[in-house]
Amino acid sequence: GGAVILAWLDERDATPLDENRKQVYFASSADGGRTFARNVALTSSDRGVCPCCRPKVAASPGGAVHVVYRARDREDLFLRVATRRPGSDTFDPPITVSGGGWRYPACPGDGPAATAGPGGTLRVAWMDGSNGKEALWQSTSHDGGASFSMVEPLCAGRAQSLPASFVLLASASPAARPCSSGHAAGHAGGHAGGRAGGASLAG
Repeated sequence: GGAVILAWLDERDATPLDENRKQVYFASSADGGRTFARNVALTSSDRGVCPCCRPKVAASPGGAVHVVYRARDREDLFLRVATRRPGSDTFDPPITVSGGGWRYPACPGDGPAATAGPGGTLRVAWMDGSNGKEALWQSTSHDGGASFSMVEPLCAGRAQSLPASFVLLASASPAARPCSSGHAAGHAGGHAGGRAGGASLAG
């Protein structure tokens, strides 16, 4: 028994003229992965999503499912969150978490991170270079992904000095503390691989 939730980048909707046009797809299992419900397309944009930034799934204790992915509008990249409420079979319209778009004609190769907690808390972290320098950022929702706080540096003012990397978030207590490249200063450590290093945060 047990629920299994998957989200992935899928090329089934690509055309011969745009073979790398990927969309985010989703599937779930209620029997531990023995069978799955039908595949569901979460995105349907003309250009597709960022083709190599893997989406992230976070499930809340209350049963909500959040899929975080890097969307693409022409050459601009945005971080978005799609949420399926408990008891629902469909996802709400996606919420854009990042601020202005990041003009990037290729794929940065850095997927987002997310962790969901009780009381509708959802924390999201990602790498972004829209201000001219790649850095790590975070935002928090306290209403189950319906809205998000102002974007802020991931590591207490040090985000601009951290290398571009994958981001790993871990749930832990007490609250998050400043972190450094490679390890968090809280109870949950870990590592995250990337092109030039890694960062993790417990909270």
